[in-house]
Amino acid sequence: LEVADLAFGLEYLGAKAFAYCNQLKKVYIPATVTSISGNPFAGCTGVESFELDADSDNFVVVDGVLYDKSMYTLIYYPASLTAETFEIPETVHEIAEGAFAGAQLKSMVIPDRFAEIPANAFQRSALESITFHKGMTAIGDYAFEGCANLNNVNVLNSITKLGNYAFANCTSLSDFIFEEEAANGTSYSIGEHFFDGCTAMTQLILPNRISVIPNYMFANTGIVHAVIPARIIDVSTEGVFYNCTSLETITFETKLLNGSMLGAYYFYGCSKLKEITFPV
Repeated sequence: LEVADLAFGLEYLGAKAFAYCNQLKKVYIPATVTSISGNPFAGCTGVESFELDADSDNFVVVDGVLYDKSMYTLIYYPASLTAETFEIPETVHEIAEGAFAGAQLKSMVIPDRFAEIPANAFQRSALESITFHKGMTAIGDYAFEGCANLNNVNVLNSITKLGNYAFANCTSLSDFIFEEEAANGTSYSIGEHFFDGCTAMTQLILPNRISVIPNYMFANTGIVHAVIPARIIDVSTEGVFYNCTSLETITFETKLLNGSMLGAYYFYGCSKLKEITFPV
């Protein structure tokens, strides 16, 4: 698909409707479109011409970026734009699902008026660094999935909800910090496959504020030696170290109680694993 010349009369565009159509070069949105639920063109790196009908009452394009008419919501940051940084306008208080997916941006500062990063927000983008702010509470599913250049991530203690695959397949990610000591004592809620495919991650990173490791959290990572701390008393989740082909040793610090079950696929594919230690 090279041209998305949408017909007059179309009223609704769904999130990721044309996502990752890599040959797409030209896009036209008619004035009859009144609702866009998220970035319809996420990851379309080849878009050379993006045009919004001049009579549109619901949306506006500024410097190539699509917003709602009031510029409260940033809907679509074209992946074809070559800028390495972008300052979100002060009027913008939210970004749509997948808004920066595939973007060539290398760094981004999230303003303090944002409470969360939505699903797919920066998926497969060129980000190398991201700066959060105190007060953020959530990072959505797949928010940074596939950001192959991303490293040095610091998750602040105000962020309590982290979605499925949030940092999966970030193949340069080796320096990741969960900030501890939440003021309200809230535990982290971490989604499945959180670090799945982070091949540069060679050490186990577990925040003190979790008691159960999510399914497939460290699958396909480069971890060599792992220690499961005493606070992890439930090991029934699935595939925690699935296909960790570099894993050699693992130590459980808690004596598992009678009836405890090790989750399915827990060490599946760990071809170098030679030592598992349980306390006496």
